[in-house]
Amino acid sequence: ARMERMELTLGPVTLTPDRRMQFFVLPGASVKVPDLVRKLGWSVSSLDLVALGEGAWVAAPPTRFGSRGAVQWACRPTAANRWLPDAEELVSPLAYACGRDR
Repeated sequence: ARMERMELTLGPVTLTPDRRMQFFVLPGASVKVPDLVRKLGWSVSSLDLVALGEGAWVAAPPTRFGSRGAVQWACRPTAANRWLPDAEELVSPLAYACGRDR
């Protein structure tokens, strides 16, 4: 909701059964995110913000995880969001949201 109020352009976003949201961004985010988080004044280890990179995998909707439920689209891929944002655009509001919940 905060990102929508900021009028950020999001790419696809999934919601996992364990209530984690996965934001799809341009490749290279896993290298950039730690430095971006530190520049915002946060410790990387203090936030539950994980950037997946090369060699990692994500389950695409509607993948089921046993009895825990299925991965769902929080923001489904469309023609309007087919271009992925850069991690730099999303790190600040994501770090704020993760830090606020701690």
